[in-house]
Amino acid sequence: MAYTVESRLEGMGHAFCSIPNLGGGSGGMFMQGKHDRQDAETGILYGFVSRAVPVLFPACPRMFRGQRWLNIGLRSAHIVGVAGISGGFLFGLEEMRWMSFWYITLATGVVLSLLYVWSSAAWLFQLKGLVIVIKLLLLGVAVALPAWRAGLFMLIILISGLIAHAPGRVRGYGLVSGNRKE
Repeated sequence: MAYTVESRLEGMGHAFCSIPNLGGGSGGMFMQGKHDRQDAETGILYGFVSRAVPVLFPACPRMFRGQRWLNIGLRSAHIVGVAGISGGFLFGLEEMRWMSFWYITLATGVVLSLLYVWSSAAWLFQLKGLVIVIKLLLLGVAVALPAWRAGLFMLIILISGLIAHAPGRVRGYGLVSGNRKE
């Protein structure tokens, strides 16, 4: 039997919740054909993928009671952390004066990212997930090249503000599928 994300969604009756078919075409890598299991590696890989897709990409994003407030609290703490590290990035303060804010920023950023991926790994293939990766890369360059630190930090803040206040259809734009999500 062929397995596609779409057939799973249709069978569950979730017309309002959809995720991109990352396999492309009419099922792509999620299709099981007569030649798919000719060797053990392909069979093992297919078995893993067919079990992992519903877990990583649920038909509707997973939610739990209080998730919205946890998200708001983590974002607020993240902003406090970013404000604190600005002293080091913009004004050259010694590390011991802003390092605790660095840890707050990293911890809240990691927890927020894990929460988004837990809800649905589709987040990684949307513009909002890609922006996080870009910001991390820019942050790495800022740490490696202290002369560029202030400019890159301001660019990261600018990117953050733009994506945070962009319409949902922009933030949720599917990079693989081209779908716009609200």
